[in-house]
Amino acid sequence: MSVSSMLRSIILAGCRVVIWVYAETEMEGVERIPEKGSVLIVANHRSLADPPLIALSTKRPIYFMGKSELFSAPLAAWILRNILVFPVNPRSADRKAIRHAESLLRAGEAVCMFPEGQLTETGEMQDMSGGAVMISLHTQAPILPIGLIGTEAIVPYGSLKPQRAWSKIKLRVGKLIPPMVLTGGMEGREALKHGMRYLKEELSILTKD
Repeated sequence: MSVSSMLRSIILAGCRVVIWVYAETEMEGVERIPEKGSVLIVANHRSLADPPLIALSTKRPIYFMGKSELFSAPLAAWILRNILVFPVNPRSADRKAIRHAESLLRAGEAVCMFPEGQLTETGEMQDMSGGAVMISLHTQAPILPIGLIGTEAIVPYGSLKPQRAWSKIKLRVGKLIPPMVLTGGMEGREALKHGMRYLKEELSILTKD
């Protein structure tokens, strides 16, 4: 086993224990997560607990986009890269991160991104960026929407420490969305706008409690 695989296994095991101790979880539709082949996972972003919860929903490795500020310390950067997280600047069209995501998808990997670009402070879903739609169209990888409900109860906004979640945390997996569905038969900028609206609608449905 490589250092990366070992470190990822250890950290995921720790996350599993923390979530088990602090929260009751419910996962719906995890059988829809493809066991192999390229897939771009998109999810709403309510808490720092979101990435580990998604990673624990399937046995296959998932690469995550993480905001570049997390990589400022060398040790943190080393750990993050070894647990399959790569940096993205959420305040710009980060072409390097986009190219890396596309290369992973073309190699048949699973990549996860949060198209809101940042955590929601109020719990309300924010507008989607066009990155996920663009990556899907460039690579022809299908998008798999995942809705997260109540994850801020275990790690609240602005906190790094887990706390007891008195409400159930839910993860809901939607249906695969082929790239052609995202465009709605449109091209160029209109196709991108249609795809962004489509993703927000799908995630809104999945996050209705």
